[in-house]
Amino acid sequence: MINKKDCKIVQDLLPNYVDNLTSNETSIFIENHLKECNECTYILQNMTKEFEKENSNEKKEICYAKKYNIRYKKIKYSLIIIILSLIFIILAFFGRKFIIFNSLYNKIANYQNITNYYMRTYDYNGFYSLTTETWVKDKKMIQKSDGITTISIEDNTMYQYFIEGETIISTLTNENFTSEGILKTYYWDLIELLKNELKDPKNIFNYSLKNAIVNGKECYQLMQKGKILYFDKETGLIVRWEELTGYISTSQNEVQSTLKDFKFEFNNVEDNVFEEPDILEYDIINNK
Repeated sequence: MINKKDCKIVQDLLPNYVDNLTSNETSIFIENHLKECNECTYILQNMTKEFEKENSNEKKEICYAKKYNIRYKKIKYSLIIIILSLIFIILAFFGRKFIIFNSLYNKIANYQNITNYYMRTYDYNGFYSLTTETWVKDKKMIQKSDGITTISIEDNTMYQYFIEGETIISTLTNENFTSEGILKTYYWDLIELLKNELKDPKNIFNYSLKNAIVNGKECYQLMQKGKILYFDKETGLIVRWEELTGYISTSQNEVQSTLKDFKFEFNNVEDNVFEEPDILEYDIINNK
């Protein structure tokens, strides 16, 4: 005959028995009781089903959590890769521009102290064109532009000649035209201006950078709104300067642009370049 007290004890122990937490002696006691008690056996069966169901749900939750963690890690790593890639692209882009700007700056600086050079500029703005040639050697300079020849020599005098037909107009002046002033011609102002443009950190962001070919030279094109500069890749010297300067007419709303082409030669200017014209061959109008 089944002892009801044993049923109570077994039923209290069944949860631990299902979880394999009972000792060997207790487990044997429970199993012997279950052989004779259908009621406790039925309770055990139900308890086992609930336990398996809970385990199944727990496994599903664990599986879902694992899948979620895996997906989260994939998304996280993908975002990290994308962000790092963008940072790399930005650094590579602006890093390349910085290297090119710095290289051009250093190349231009090499020409800053040259005192023997030839420079030709061609200016065009839609209405007229003007070619200016300048020769400089030490403290002497000669410049020819639009029919006017300007000669500057080291005794601080400056002669200007305008030859038209058989007439030469000569002008002599001593006004503040020092040897230092001779060397600081448009060439030096241009060098300083270009160095400042390339050295300013803001311009790395302000200027776009492309490759271009101008006058047969491989160039870097630096462009910002209203201004385009072309630098010779090999020498770093300016090849062309284009700039939008305003409007030709408000009625037609046409944009006016100026263009300057540059040519440079160094250390080949001879003294005979500075010889004055033979004024005896001309009728002279002399203004002092």
